[in-house]
Amino acid sequence: MSVPRFAAAALLALCALAASPAFAATAPPAPLAPELTARIDALFADWDRPDTPGCALGVAKDGALVYQRGYGMASLDYGVRNTPDTVFPIGSVSKQFTAMLVALLAEEGKLGLDDDIRKHLPEMPAYARPITIRQLVHHTSGLRDYQALRFLAGFAPSDLELAPVLALVARQKGLQFPPGERFEYSNTNYVLLRVIAERAAGKPIRDLAAERLFAPLGMTRSELSEDFERVIPQRATPYTGDLAAGFRGAHVPPLAGSGGVWTTLADLLRWDENFYSNRLGRARPELVAQAVTPLVAADGTPGTYGFGIFLDEHRGRPIQWHAGRGPGYVADVVRFPAEHLSVFCLCNGTIDSRLLSRTVADLVLGEQPTPLHVAGPTPARTPLQLPPATLRAFAGDYQNPATGTVWNVRAEEAGLVVHAAGTRLELAASGPAEFWTARPALDWRIVFEDRPAGGKIVRLFEEGGETARYEPLCGGPGPAELAVFAGRYLDDELDNPYELVVEGGALRLRTKIQPTGELLAAGPDRFVLPTEWFVLTFQFERDAGGRVTGFRLDSGGADGFRFRKA
Repeated sequence: MSVPRFAAAALLALCALAASPAFAATAPPAPLAPELTARIDALFADWDRPDTPGCALGVAKDGALVYQRGYGMASLDYGVRNTPDTVFPIGSVSKQFTAMLVALLAEEGKLGLDDDIRKHLPEMPAYARPITIRQLVHHTSGLRDYQALRFLAGFAPSDLELAPVLALVARQKGLQFPPGERFEYSNTNYVLLRVIAERAAGKPIRDLAAERLFAPLGMTRSELSEDFERVIPQRATPYTGDLAAGFRGAHVPPLAGSGGVWTTLADLLRWDENFYSNRLGRARPELVAQAVTPLVAADGTPGTYGFGIFLDEHRGRPIQWHAGRGPGYVADVVRFPAEHLSVFCLCNGTIDSRLLSRTVADLVLGEQPTPLHVAGPTPARTPLQLPPATLRAFAGDYQNPATGTVWNVRAEEAGLVVHAAGTRLELAASGPAEFWTARPALDWRIVFEDRPAGGKIVRLFEEGGETARYEPLCGGPGPAELAVFAGRYLDDELDNPYELVVEGGALRLRTKIQPTGELLAAGPDRFVLPTEWFVLTFQFERDAGGRVTGFRLDSGGADGFRFRKA
């Protein structure tokens, strides 16, 4: 009986794996102590229920999983629990797989990391300064993010196909900054790397990943798929929503290159171990060393991003990590190379996997973790009952001037609630003007302070230090003043007419699909539109006679669009 090509490659890889020095017979590390696993399990208590999605957690030490556990449900429809063997989508954690394929093709001489991308992508514009493959890898290209572009251009959220995305990217005349000037994360970089790899190798990226990555490492449960309707045995269903609003299955497909990998804890361990002893390509240690080496800036400043991997520190320890997020799923993979320790946290709901993975690592390393509030109030954190009038005094719209993020703070029946980027945070009072995030259970401390100029500012504290500050948005102009902004606006880079209308005393945006919503005043001729993924900033322009002629549109991920009034 003949053996299929992929199965034969996997069999040979497993044989080689068993014979390699890294897998020689050694005493396996001891599993985590029961008292430690009990503390870890308590972190996931809110998600270890039969009526919520949840996570799979893996703790790897010295090449072995010393703890693995599933929490919550892989399928709420059919009552199937998450287990260590459940297959999860990992979103942007997939970028390191794409980058490794590019590195392997460079090792084979099929492309050069310092090639002008137009050598492989002639449809891209000729910018004043050429963009190189290396700049795509390290997010220093200046290209606008395709996710922001799709949103601004009015693509349907579920309409995610490569050809129209490439056409949209190739239509962009502007960049976020000159290539090589700085780091700015953009998913466009890795979609283009995917296309470059496919053209250089003459194969789809799905086949490249199977042949060059998964088979040699024995990752038999992993695949790269853009098809959410494809049957993947034992996979988790991504869910949006919460217990209060109910859960809904999310079936928005990823775009391979920037995402697309489905995998398990055991397969992630095989991938993780390859960074200690490389078995890919020519098995040279330089291949994986390159992957965890940042790009040094022209002024000698080292970067913080390797080949699809963030290079950072946690509590003074070097870490190599990446997170992933999509509608209804999140993932976080963090490696402590000096300790030969890794934590994998894969979830099929909107859960703070990064906080969970770091807290698990703290527990395993014997650190005193930042308190993670779980499963209701504790004796030390019994919430104060503030009068409704006091809560209403904190309500308002606030913006972080550094990031553009908008918080809509509202006094509701549940108490004080923050609405931000599609997330609902219920706050519990710990003082007259101080709160913590009670649901979801994040260890965030939020303090309201009076401003000398009037109004209040909001200060956010995480892990003991202030991490963000939000200023109040100014009150909006009246309907008569808003009327001057109404009209139809056009931009040839997005090809999505924007119509502004005054309704119910507010300025509202209408487009064929998205974006839509109410604009909030943020200053003279300046408005913001908070959405689930992006905060849009409209800076209106006037002619010498004071008439509104257009606006500049920024969204963080894609900036600098010039709309003219029709």
